[in-house]
Amino acid sequence: MIPYGDLARRPSFNPEVRTEMPSQPSAPHPDRMQRAQGQIAEDHHDLRQALVKLRHTTELRLLIPQLTHLRAELKEHFELEEGEEGLAQAIGESAPHHLNRLTKLFDEHVAMLAAVDGIIERAEACLDGPVADVFREVTGLCGQLEEHEANETQLLTEAVFTDLGTSG
Repeated sequence: MIPYGDLARRPSFNPEVRTEMPSQPSAPHPDRMQRAQGQIAEDHHDLRQALVKLRHTTELRLLIPQLTHLRAELKEHFELEEGEEGLAQAIGESAPHHLNRLTKLFDEHVAMLAAVDGIIERAEACLDGPVADVFREVTGLCGQLEEHEANETQLLTEAVFTDLGTSG
């Protein structure tokens, strides 16, 4: 038996998937475990690329869908890592003395998902509040400038064509 320690008692961050880590996990099929580990490694690569893209995004309207997509990907990835063929099984078999560190990393999953949710919420509030106010001000300014320019054009037209035409 693998000494799962705190991992065996840790409630899952997603109760729909799993309510607790098994205290005596069943040994997953080696092929499934190898596929899961390969998927985890591929996910890590994809996540690094997504993080580079996020770091270079400066447009708030583009950031929100990227964060929403990231959150969905993270949730799926974290479920795989915490799943039956995930990291606990791989680490528990080869290095059970690292399971306490893994428990802390799994706990970070919940915090990271909450952080992404918070950022999305604040970004949406900015778009609905201060950013929307700025765009309304810009729209108002555009209207004023258009009216101003139209009045100048009208004045110039009247002065040049009407007044000059009647004085001559």
